[in-house]
Amino acid sequence: MMLQTHLAQNQQLVVTFFGDMDADGVRTMQGKFTNLEQSRCPKMVLDLHHVELIDSSGIGAIVFLYKRMRNRGYSLSLIGVHGQPKSLIKMLRIHRSMSVTWS
Repeated sequence: MMLQTHLAQNQQLVVTFFGDMDADGVRTMQGKFTNLEQSRCPKMVLDLHHVELIDSSGIGAIVFLYKRMRNRGYSLSLIGVHGQPKSLIKMLRIHRSMSVTWS
């Protein structure tokens, strides 16, 4: 798994993920998730357009980041959610806690 970040005009940090958000992918990205958690951007968007598979490790990383952002008064949302990630996020009702845009 890889990620790419860019700052949008509205002080929104967009994080685009590439690859599977599974145990191996999340483990290799652990340091980058820590950096995201420490971001000073009040709005963060996780772009999952290029994510075909997500497992409990990926969900755990998203929820962990969401809770950290929320505790700081910041927001986290998901965009481009499709396929298997969409099914899992709907099943777990994560879209009821955070903003999710389906693809």
